[in-house]
Amino acid sequence: MELLSLSKTVKRVSRFLEPFPGYCWLAGGMIADTFLKRPFSDIDVFFPTVVEQMEAFLILEEDGYTLVSEEEYHKKYRKGDLTYDIFYYNTNNPQDTIELFGYQHCMAAVDSKGQFFSHPEYFDRLKDMRVVPHNLDNYLKGHRRWPVSVPRRLLKFLNKGYTIDNDDLITVLQLCIDIQDKKFTK
Repeated sequence: MELLSLSKTVKRVSRFLEPFPGYCWLAGGMIADTFLKRPFSDIDVFFPTVVEQMEAFLILEEDGYTLVSEEEYHKKYRKGDLTYDIFYYNTNNPQDTIELFGYQHCMAAVDSKGQFFSHPEYFDRLKDMRVVPHNLDNYLKGHRRWPVSVPRRLLKFLNKGYTIDNDDLITVLQLCIDIQDKKFTK
């Protein structure tokens, strides 16, 4: 499968950062979908401070976006078919943010300066369409509290044409058990 070029991908995704003043970055599946020439509807935008994140909320609301969900570290806004997921992870830069992600094929970011960041094996994962766990312990640190979110996300990847080998599947399923055990033993 031939991927869209890096320069074209950065150009296409960067436009979604234009509404926001200051430093911010896109990360995750939208970038992979753009490289793979697939449609996307969810844009994950990250900010280095809560103040900048709150400014983004106001900008989206003033532009007619509607708040559709809210969690501890992010809010989702929707307008038509487009959803902005505005995050604050207490990370100061795109590289630190993608290090928190659980799968190699999601570990890419583009910042408001047009710089691209990724896991060293990111492009290998896009080419072989394999789901390879990276730092799944982050699920246990709070941003994925419910065991069902892990297989739900994996199923989303599989439905997009990704595959997972048996050992990696066991790792992911064991994570579900670990999350549940920690959740119910508190």
